[in-house]
Amino acid sequence: MIEKSMQNTSLTEGATIIIPTYNRPKELQRLLHFLKILNNPYPLVILDGSSDKNQALNKTIISKFDNIVYRSFPESLHLGKRLSIGLNESVFTKYSIFCPDDDFVIPDSIAKGVEYLDRNPEYSAVNGHVKCLAYPKKYGQLGLFAFSDHLKNPLILDQAAFLGRFLCMMAVADTGCPPLFYAVRRTEQTRRIFNLVPLNFRYSSQEMLSNALTLVWGKSITLPYLLMIRNYSSETTRDEIREDPVYGYTPEDAEYIRDILSKEIKRSNEVLSDELITYTLDHIIRLPLEKTSERNKAVDTRTILAKKWAFKKNWLFYVINYLFPSYNEKLDVTMNKKVVVALKKAFQAS
Repeated sequence: MIEKSMQNTSLTEGATIIIPTYNRPKELQRLLHFLKILNNPYPLVILDGSSDKNQALNKTIISKFDNIVYRSFPESLHLGKRLSIGLNESVFTKYSIFCPDDDFVIPDSIAKGVEYLDRNPEYSAVNGHVKCLAYPKKYGQLGLFAFSDHLKNPLILDQAAFLGRFLCMMAVADTGCPPLFYAVRRTEQTRRIFNLVPLNFRYSSQEMLSNALTLVWGKSITLPYLLMIRNYSSETTRDEIREDPVYGYTPEDAEYIRDILSKEIKRSNEVLSDELITYTLDHIIRLPLEKTSERNKAVDTRTILAKKWAFKKNWLFYVINYLFPSYNEKLDVTMNKKVVVALKKAFQAS
């Protein structure tokens, strides 16, 4: 375990897995076991914004693993600032990927993303397939897993212009697709993004800024490999900023994002008049703002479906999926046996 930043000053080949963690020691331990079982070759940077008690637990857990840079932060520090500090002071590979402490990322697929970005300089990000995981609460160690394809629609953002890429992302996002935020990305670009995140920024605004700038600077693609497993049954922990009822996306945040995008588009190679840039941004920035406004008026239907309908099945559902994996929306070729075995072992060890 390394608690100080690395001393390199230049970017090296390969990728870094960045793991923000917040008061979930068990989930963090599970992820670290999972990566170890899959012989992860990439350095890990853990950005810990937990309470003092949980930071102590995390340090004990991390001491049992290798190739980790551990950074602790005050619990009140904004996630965006934690990511900015981590990216600037502890990540020195050309590429990087975020993995929340309760999810799972597949190292072999990170390698495929790195290879693609090396060969295709016009691309800013490479995603992969994402499976959604569910299991009976408190009984994950039994391996009664159910996998769902709620994020199965590939996110292919290869249009020539930023506007086309952004509008395509907005159109596909609500249908269920791999989150661009968790793609393999170019570290230098990701650093620039999070250096722009202000302290009072809402979390969804942060993701919006990140996705938009990533698409200003290049294209994105989803490769036919399993990159991540998102855990829909883990305990949810959120800090005070995220518990704010208007944390999703605010007019102030939208205006901030609009100004940044306007400057970056003008710096890019796209030939657009100032009037067209203004008109375009006024409309595309308003789209997520209108969606957030609608969500604030009612309960988030998608969350209900994901949490209560799709994943809160009875025990028989989990037993059937355990005995007959093909019954569960196909454990297709992207979900190989090695990954499932690693998951089961990681749950048993945590």
